[in-house]
Amino acid sequence: MRLVGRIASHVRLRSKLDRHVYSSEIDYRKLSAALGIDWALPERVAFIKPEDWGWQKEHRIAVGRKGAFAVESVDLALNASGGAVAADAVSHPLVLHVGSLSKFATLHAF
Repeated sequence: MRLVGRIASHVRLRSKLDRHVYSSEIDYRKLSAALGIDWALPERVAFIKPEDWGWQKEHRIAVGRKGAFAVESVDLALNASGGAVAADAVSHPLVLHVGSLSKFATLHAF
């Protein structure tokens, strides 16, 4: 995929980013399904969503900050109420400039 290659070449220029770019289709699972070994591998968790979102047929590209995808680099919490748990906000987002994508990508407006 040309887009992933373009991202990977620009990621290498950023010292705060992990040098590996992950790209995969999303694995839609029941909320009751056990994660198995995936819980310890953040690069796999990044590609799992509840099955109710399966209509999206999403392909995701993930780049982490250095160490973010290290084995067991996860935070776990039990939520007895069953409600959503708020994620910590990223204080300083990193912008990755990959140049024009017009030669191989088409913008679709919905």
